[in-house]
Amino acid sequence: MNTAMDVSRAGDQLAIEALQRRFAELNDAARWHEVAALFVDDGRFVRPTDPERPIVGREAILQAFLARPAGPARRHLVANPAVVFLGDDTARAECHSILIVDLGDGRGTVTVGGFRDELRREPQGWRFVSRAGFTTIAPAPCTLPPAATCSPLAAPAAPPASQPSS
Repeated sequence: MNTAMDVSRAGDQLAIEALQRRFAELNDAARWHEVAALFVDDGRFVRPTDPERPIVGREAILQAFLARPAGPARRHLVANPAVVFLGDDTARAECHSILIVDLGDGRGTVTVGGFRDELRREPQGWRFVSRAGFTTIAPAPCTLPPAATCSPLAAPAAPPASQPSS
């Protein structure tokens, strides 16, 4: 194999996995314009909770998220990404997702599912052509520890300034 191609493919794989995680982060933070920007113009999104009604087009995806009523705090954990390249600029991927929803008073739910993705490299980087969610384990009640929170992550703190050498 060509080492340069292997390194390039590894970079593409990492970029696709980062896209999957970014979708989860932005979704949890209700940053809908940024979520929609992860799709190509004619992208297709299928919610895990509504698999019979695909949403087609970036603008329609944005409008569907904007119309979504605010709900309890939630956190998606993305796991087990798998990527298959179909060409230089196209790929298929799948990842699993664990969704924790904070219902308050130490109560929550856990749902397990995932996404099947079709992706294309665009000038801005890899984007979803299609993202179809699925559920494998329906929401199950859970108890959240008192200090737990599903609120969106804050921006990471800047590292401390370097100390001059003595």
